[in-house]
Amino acid sequence: MGTTWMGGKKHVCIGGVTPEGRWVRPVPPGEKKSFSPEMLMQNGRVIVEPGNEVEFLVLRQGGKAPHSEDVEVDIAKGFRLVHKLTDKQFADLLSRKSETAGLKVRGVRNIRDYLVEHHRSMILLRADEALGASAGEGRIRFKAGSIKADLVCTDLRWRAFLHEHMPESEVRAAPRTPIDGGEFLFGWPGHPQAVRAAPRVRGRGLVRVQDPDEFSEGLRFLRRAKLLYLAIGLTRDTHTAIVGGVHAVPSLKVEVDYSKP
Repeated sequence: MGTTWMGGKKHVCIGGVTPEGRWVRPVPPGEKKSFSPEMLMQNGRVIVEPGNEVEFLVLRQGGKAPHSEDVEVDIAKGFRLVHKLTDKQFADLLSRKSETAGLKVRGVRNIRDYLVEHHRSMILLRADEALGASAGEGRIRFKAGSIKADLVCTDLRWRAFLHEHMPESEVRAAPRTPIDGGEFLFGWPGHPQAVRAAPRVRGRGLVRVQDPDEFSEGLRFLRRAKLLYLAIGLTRDTHTAIVGGVHAVPSLKVEVDYSKP
C-alpha cells in the first residue's frame, strides 16, 4: 500500500496488508525500521511495491504503539513475489480497505489523533476531493469524509511524478527583493525568470530554487482520477501523519529511479 522515502537515511519504509486484510509494516531485525532499496530487490529490480503480493518470513510480530503493525522479517532469507495484482484486483482491495465512511460516521476530524488513540500507524482513506498539491515539500491537501488535511507526501511514485513535472528555474542572484509573507524575489523584479522563494534559500552566484507555487500537473492528475485513495501513516519520531501511498483509478504510471528517488 505504501513505499516511502526516508531522505536522511536513504532508506525505504514499506507497509501493506495481509491476504486477510490486516495492516503490516515489515521491518528488518534490529533497531532499523527501514530498508535500503537493495534489500528489496531481486535480479536488480525492486519488487516490494504497491500492487505486488510479496511473501516474507516473519520472525516477530507487534511493535510499540502506535506502530502496532510492525512485523520483523528475515530479510537474509529473502522473500518471494507471489503475484502482481491486476488493476481491477488492486482497485477492489483499495475499496475494501478504505475507512473514510466509518470515520465520517464517527465525526473524526484529525487523522493523526485518531490513529494514536487507537494504537495504529496506518490507514487508507478514499478522498472525496483533492484540494491542492505543492512542489516544495510534495504536500497534498484533501478532503475525506469529515477530515480535511494538508500532509507531506513521501510516496516514491508520487515523488517520481513530481520530479518529472516539477518546475525549476536557474536564476542569477540579483539583489533579493523583500515581498509579502517574509519571502524574497530572486532575480530582477519583473524579469520572466524571477522566482519567489522562502528566505531559507541562500547563496551567491547561480542558485537553483524550486517554484513554491502549486504543483498544477499533480493537482490535475488527482482531480482527473475517477477514484482517489491515500494511504496515511505515522512517522517514527513525532508520530506525524504523512501520505505514504497515492493510489488513483486509473493508476499513476511512473517509474521510480531508486538510485535518486
